[in-house]
Amino acid sequence: MGDRISLTLNMPAAPGVENLGFLVGFDPSVLKALDVVEGELMKQGKLPSNFSKTIDQASGQILVDLAGTGPGGASAGGSVATLVFEVTAAAPQSQITVSRIASSGAGGEALAFAAPEPHTL
Repeated sequence: MGDRISLTLNMPAAPGVENLGFLVGFDPSVLKALDVVEGELMKQGKLPSNFSKTIDQASGQILVDLAGTGPGGASAGGSVATLVFEVTAAAPQSQITVSRIASSGAGGEALAFAAPEPHTL
């Protein structure tokens, strides 16, 4: 207990992604969400990006939204975000899941991405 763990979420090459949002679920009785740090995915081409995070410790959910500010969006894969947790209780197993992925490209066209497999601790 008291250990910190970091989990980086990566995305393969997905040309044209301009907006990306997703929900992360975790067991709040085992993990305390400390921070979410933006990755380089939406910063490609050295353009600024918009990044927001909402951590709801009580419900065990983190909402993340990213938006690129340049034309064409992300062109190559890369890290989306790094989640930082503190282990607060012993548990034989706990999962971190990513769900409700919403993304769009130029002109607001919806892009589909499959959620990664749950990460088991």
